[in-house]
Amino acid sequence: MKAIERHRQTWQGKSDEWLFERLDNELKQKVEEIHRLLAENEALRQFDVIRRSEQLKAFADYAQKRVWEDGDKDLSEFVDEFLRL
Repeated sequence: MKAIERHRQTWQGKSDEWLFERLDNELKQKVEEIHRLLAENEALRQFDVIRRSEQLKAFADYAQKRVWEDGDKDLSEFVDEFLRL
């Protein structure tokens, strides 16, 4: 059964114009919710990117400082050291 037929049965006695208006409102609400969720997702993604870039900068500063002190260490040792901080 088509969606419009289900709505006609649910809302018997209402005009087609009323049904289409109701469906239009429902669709607009769903579209608004999708846009809200997309914006929320983008904000979370940007927050994660910023957080990761701050972590990377902190690591780069730490590694740069340590390279001058322990020039013979492997980069993986610096990463392990940094993660233990």
